[in-house]
Amino acid sequence: MVRWVRDGIIPAKRFGKRIIKIPVVEVEKLLNQNVQLMPHSRPNPFKYRPLDPRPIESLKALGGREPIRHRAGHLRRVFTGWDDIVTAGVRKMRAKVAPLPDTPVFVLANMAEQIPNPQSRVTLGTELDALGQRRVQLDWRITPQDIRSVVRTQALLGCAFERIGLGRLHRELLDDTPPVTTHGGYHHIGTTRMHPDPARGVVDAQCRVHGFDNLYVAGPSVFPTGGYANPVLTTVALTLRLADRVKQSIPS
Repeated sequence: MVRWVRDGIIPAKRFGKRIIKIPVVEVEKLLNQNVQLMPHSRPNPFKYRPLDPRPIESLKALGGREPIRHRAGHLRRVFTGWDDIVTAGVRKMRAKVAPLPDTPVFVLANMAEQIPNPQSRVTLGTELDALGQRRVQLDWRITPQDIRSVVRTQALLGCAFERIGLGRLHRELLDDTPPVTTHGGYHHIGTTRMHPDPARGVVDAQCRVHGFDNLYVAGPSVFPTGGYANPVLTTVALTLRLADRVKQSIPS
């Protein structure tokens, strides 16, 4: 039996006289995440709607040395987002003339794991680089499950904040649509996934490429899943383990 405490964020199972708490991630089937509270100078989100930053960025780009081929897209974005541009300007002037009450506002910075997705791919394009080599193309896709996990996590955090009197959480992410500010974590992971089955992965548990006796891959490209934390230490550990294995295989 699962016992839920108040707002449903402390699940537990009873085994005889013992109660063992179960991680919320396991019960809710959530992906791993790192959530940070970042101080922000934006107006109170309960009183002021969030603005789309893209029209403002396009307006700034038009005032710089943007290539001609990009100007049409920026002009279109400025035209469709003119209301956000004007609103941002009014808020900026209002802050100088009549500053808002000093209410601390924080934003959530979510670093979230993604499920392995075969539709996300790195392929060779037709465009050539300066050396005559085909440039790579990144087709990065975000699944509804990825976003739903973040949405549910934020809902649970909001309940916890209010329960302990820390504040209220204004959630702007309410459906499966990725926010316009979504970006990668600058850590390239995947494409040579580790799996014992050659049909489901590129390398085996020893980082050896399936079907080859002397071809190995050492790096975060072999990770079965991306996780949510920086991959450097895990990459180093895999590399050291592989180096020891290769060293042992070389006749002395």
